[in-house]
Amino acid sequence: MFSEIVQTPEKVYHTFNNVEYTIYYIKQSWDEAYETCLAHNTTLVKVTLEVIHALVHMMGEMDYEIYHVWIGGRLNEDGTNFEWVEDNEIIKKQSEGIDWYPPWYDTEFDLKYPCLNMDRENHNRPMFYGADCGHAQEFICERKHTKVHASFGVMDDDDFQEIEGRMF
Repeated sequence: MFSEIVQTPEKVYHTFNNVEYTIYYIKQSWDEAYETCLAHNTTLVKVTLEVIHALVHMMGEMDYEIYHVWIGGRLNEDGTNFEWVEDNEIIKKQSEGIDWYPPWYDTEFDLKYPCLNMDRENHNRPMFYGADCGHAQEFICERKHTKVHASFGVMDDDDFQEIEGRMF
């Protein structure tokens, strides 16, 4: 009897709250991951309180479990705060309470570790911390969908094209 060898896919798509998440199982540095997301018209994920537990679930409860992912935060130049790269929003330093967000490992940051990583601690508890940007690991990209209602159904913005200044 032969056992079947299952190969990990390059990426897997998930949709949650009208946002498409792509988990990449290929390992890349933070900068490579950032560029990969941009090349696919996505961004490294902005992990909000509303989606953090869904993302951790995706990391741990699917067929291909992962423990560490690059997310879309970078340490600012003076090393005082992490910011989401998509909109430069400062990521709060709150670190206490039962369901505290964001879930920082430590709120003292080091310029040697300027790229934001999210881990799963004890299988399902998210944890943020800065890491060496050159370290290769999995990552998550996101694409927010804007729905436009048309007479023939619901279409994404990507389904339209511009011809002579009009959208079709």
